[in-house]
Parts: sequence; structure tokens; C-alpha cells
Amino acid sequence: MKKKRILILSGSTGGGHVSAALSLENCAAKSFSSELEVIHIDIIEHMSKVFKKIYADSYNNIIINSPKLYGYLYSMTDHNKDDKSKFILTKMRYYFEEFFALKLKKIIKKLAPDVIICTHFLPAEHLNNAAKDGKFANKYCVVITDYDVHWLWAQKNMDMFFVATEEEAERLIDKGINSEKIHITGIPIKPDFAVEYDKKETRRKLGLHEDKKTLLIMTGAYGAGRIQEFMEYFMRNVKEDFQAVLITGKNKELFRSLRKYHKEYPNKIKLIRFTKEVHKYMAASDFILSKTGGLTTSECIAMGLPVITVNPIPGQEDRNTNYLLENNACLKAYDFIGVTYRIRKLLSDDKLLKKMQDNAKNISKPNAAYDILKLLIEK
Repeated sequence: MKKKRILILSGSTGGGHVSAALSLENCAAKSFSSELEVIHIDIIEHMSKVFKKIYADSYNNIIINSPKLYGYLYSMTDHNKDDKSKFILTKMRYYFEEFFALKLKKIIKKLAPDVIICTHFLPAEHLNNAAKDGKFANKYCVVITDYDVHWLWAQKNMDMFFVATEEEAERLIDKGINSEKIHITGIPIKPDFAVEYDKKETRRKLGLHEDKKTLLIMTGAYGAGRIQEFMEYFMRNVKEDFQAVLITGKNKELFRSLRKYHKEYPNKIKLIRFTKEVHKYMAASDFILSKTGGLTTSECIAMGLPVITVNPIPGQEDRNTNYLLENNACLKAYDFIGVTYRIRKLLSDDKLLKKMQDNAKNISKPNAAYDILKLLIEK
């Protein structure tokens, strides 16, 4: 039987879009190798240096340095194209991106896929007209990588939409998407996050104390945030018995600046650089202090980790946080005092911690990647 060729289009603006694509790619290789041939393209890597600088780098700079501006832009573009008062901004952005999209379409034509999956809204938007005519591929799909639906995802000519929640399905329907196209699967995460781990054994293998409550602190792939200031306050004010794992990501300067805490508190702080074993550290932990990107959120709840978050970025992070709060799997703070109070609360209240861990697990969909690919084979 001829394999079905699937082209996955992601985009490395933030880590979530690429992570979702890699999860699908890995799942296909592991579970559907005889039925599917998967090609994954990070569209940002195929941009010119100038376009990449303007588009991808500016995104990361705005997220880190001007989150309120990002929130404003997110809201300004979250509208129906028929809203003429805001359409001009969307139209300008679309035609600017179309220069790049022409190159992308040439690549797609050469690859001749049977199915195209977009884990980023940019290729979905620019392939919407092609999807209407069946050009380039037989089927076009969208995997939404957050717990809310921005208008840019709602491309009406796409054949299938994969979402995390029932509310997202309702929002897509309200945006004009046929309900038969929508599938509630969850957000694809790596299979490592779907495995049950023995907490004590995992701690022992990672060099952690087996019986201490464990807090995981993740600063994001590039170590964004005022983590140094927080650590100063945190270590002065948390007296409970605990241990913390601090993952600094790719930020080498941040890692160097935080080594003093590892040296000063060797039995409380374990400092980790960028690691491909985040799932193991999550498995060893009781709860997490983290940003609430769509993929990180999905990984946390799959591992039964309640989330403490501070000042989520306006836009999708804020809406992801709301989803967790509504399901009692998250505590939200706006300053160091609030974060520290919530950490101490979970360290001292076993009943609350267990309830939040159960709540997180109950809303998780760890097999989303498998379910999405299975649906594509069957349809």
C-alpha cells in the first residue's frame, strides 16, 4: 500500500508550534511508519534573513520586552475580516507575508503532499485559497496550539481542525467553521509526557532527594523573565522543607548568574541548562512555576502538575491561564509576594496540592498526536 505523504508546516515563533509538529512527526514514525511518510518544515527557516529578522525576531523581542504591546496587537488582529475598522492592519500584514508565501508554495508544489497540516496560523492563512481549489494537496488541516482560538486560525477552506477543548470548537463554529470539520483531540505533545513514572525512582535517578516536595521552575526556552529578582525574594521567604529544580533554557548568562543559588543552597536548588529531558523533571516534581504557553500547559497537565504562573503575556498565554484557572489546575499571581505565597500554600497544604494534581490530570489529553494521525488515516 502506498504511504500517505503528510507535510507538516510549523513556525519557530515561540517553541510551541514546532514542538507540536515534532510530536506529530515522532508519533508517525513510532506508530504509523507503514502508513505515513511525514515531512516537517519550519517555515521560519525558509525565510530570507531580512524577512526572518522582521517577522520572527521582532516577535520574540516584543514578547520579552513589550508584552503589553503584543497583547494590543493580538487583540487588534483577533477579529472578523469583515470588520473594516481593523481590517487594514490585517491586510497590510497579509500582503507583507505574501512575498514569503510565494516561496513556500513553490516548495510545497515540489514535495507534492497528500495532506498538509499547519501547526502555525501563517501557512494556514496563506494556503486558504489553495485549499478551496484542492491545489497542492488533497486535504488541509489545522492544529491549534493554544486553549483559545484567534481569528487567524479560522481559515474556512481548511478541511479539518484539531482543538484542545469543547469551548474552542464552539468558538470555531461561531467564526463560521462547519462543526463537522472540528475534532477535539488535544494539543499534540511528545509521547514521553504520556508515560506514568515512579516519582521517587525518577527523583533518585536525577540526583534529587526522594521524599522532599519538589518545585519545578521553568523560565522558558530563552530564559525570559525577572527570575533573578524572584529567586532573591523566594529563598529569603520560603522556610518550608522542599527542593527546587530550576531550568534556565538556552540563556547561558542566566545560568551563570543563578549558579550562586545552587552553591548557597546545594540541598534545595538544582540548576539545569537546556535539557531534552523536561518530562523527567516534570515527573519528579509536585508542581511547577512556569509561563503558560499552549504546549507547556499541555505537558504540565499530562504530567498532573498544577501550574503557578505570574503575569501571563496578554493574548494566548492569558487565555491559556484562564482555562487552567477555570479547571482549578492553576494559581495565578502578579508579583513576587503572590508567587511566594502560592508556593508556600502548595508546600504546606497536601490536600489542596493533591486536588489540583488530580484536576490537571483530568483535563489532559496526552495521546493527541496519535489521535490526530489516526483520524487522518481513517478520513
